[in-house]
Amino acid sequence: MAKKASVQVADFSKVKDRGSFNPHQVEAGDYLAKVTKVEDAKSKNDDGFQYLFTIKLSKYSQYSYPYYCKLTENQLWKLRNLLVAGGLNVPKSRTKVDPNRVVGKTIGVTMEDDEYEGKMKSVIAAVFPAAELAGEAGPAQDEPDEDDDDETEDEEPEEKPKKKKDKGKKGKKGKVEDLDLDKL
Repeated sequence: MAKKASVQVADFSKVKDRGSFNPHQVEAGDYLAKVTKVEDAKSKNDDGFQYLFTIKLSKYSQYSYPYYCKLTENQLWKLRNLLVAGGLNVPKSRTKVDPNRVVGKTIGVTMEDDEYEGKMKSVIAAVFPAAELAGEAGPAQDEPDEDDDDETEDEEPEEKPKKKKDKGKKGKKGKVEDLDLDKL
């Protein structure tokens, strides 16, 4: 007779049903989003330090997407773009950065299709200030698009992603905060 495995106590109270991210495929394009979390992480490729931001689309808040920012010279542009998208003023100098300052901020993101293990999903290809989204006067206000004249009020809202405004027509940007960082 085969020996039975021993009975052990297992605490499942803090176990998640799935991972932190739920990167379902959405139509490629620009969306309003919110930075919901940031944590320190190690890169899978080289064990180097990076920030791991969690970003949720406003239109599809049940989906969350990772945004990795390594602190290497050739990757710092991603962190800078995210901080600027969150309304922070980032000086072009050696500076201490608190990534938590962007958590809770509304930003714009460009979503692109990506294939992983034979399955399609969406990934964040770029981040930018929410004010650059066409039809967005601010984080929660929609303006009608010029080409939506034939849409009646009874119809469902358009499912297409928003388009970026023409940079030449850009008015005043939203409030920009100073990072108030110590220069090194």
